[in-house]
Amino acid sequence: MFRYLVRRILWAALLFLVITFVTFVIFYVGPNNPARAVCGGDQAKRECLVRATAKLGLDKPMPVQYYKFLKQLVVHQDLGESFATSQSVNQRIKEAAPVTASLVFGGAVLWMMIGLSVGIFSALKPRSLIDRSAMVFVLIGVSAHPIWIGLIFEYVFGVKLGWTPIANYANFFGAPPDSGLPGGPWQWFYHLILPWCTFALLFAALYVRMIRANVIAMLPPA
Repeated sequence: MFRYLVRRILWAALLFLVITFVTFVIFYVGPNNPARAVCGGDQAKRECLVRATAKLGLDKPMPVQYYKFLKQLVVHQDLGESFATSQSVNQRIKEAAPVTASLVFGGAVLWMMIGLSVGIFSALKPRSLIDRSAMVFVLIGVSAHPIWIGLIFEYVFGVKLGWTPIANYANFFGAPPDSGLPGGPWQWFYHLILPWCTFALLFAALYVRMIRANVIAMLPPA
């Protein structure tokens, strides 16, 4: 057991090094110059490019740059700053994490509810109207691209019917005072119901097909 645990930890460390190295190499050989982005793009002055290159360490050899990148990531848990906005990447991730978590959590709950209920009912009533409708749902969910589905939902339910908002995010715990932004549990739910439905459609369709097949296999012969 101990040897297995050590082996798994070593493999995880090796995988981490490979992923970070490949990511760094792709960034290193990429056509975009971070110093140029810091200095304002194509109109950047040479003096600014020289200072930015030295500050970012881009004048150092590639192994040295990778060592500094790895040290900053492992020791300080710091992903650096955005070259375009000079904002901390850690801060950007911290701000975006609640939105991503809300989308994944709500979408997962919704697709499990739809997948379980429709899959079980479809299996209990094979070749019925429910079963045929479920197969149409599966076909649409598997075939249609999520971005296309999202645009259709946005146009129909957001623009035409006005049932749901088509932009912004509401914080579950409430918006900051005097911000003018929506907040609270209801607004959180109201602003996310459309993304949840879009996100859940594909996975619900896959779950319906899987659950239907498993339930039919477990049922006794008619």
